[in-house]
Amino acid sequence: MSQHAADAAAAADTFAERAAAGNLVASDVTCAPESSFNLAAAAALYAGMTIDPGEVHSPLHVYRTRSAAPSRLV
Repeated sequence: MSQHAADAAAAADTFAERAAAGNLVASDVTCAPESSFNLAAAAALYAGMTIDPGEVHSPLHVYRTRSAAPSRLV
């Protein structure tokens, strides 16, 4: 498994653990006092998709995760 795939798996594990604990509301990182910039929302608007333009600056949830376990890299 590549490092990228192992990191993605570790992130998915963290998300699943937080979802199971009911702890998806709290973000580990905040942008305050500045606002965030959601690149996915900006790309969607640029592509002509119909989304709320406010999504570009809506608060984001960022979850810290552990580094991928070395055993996942085999």
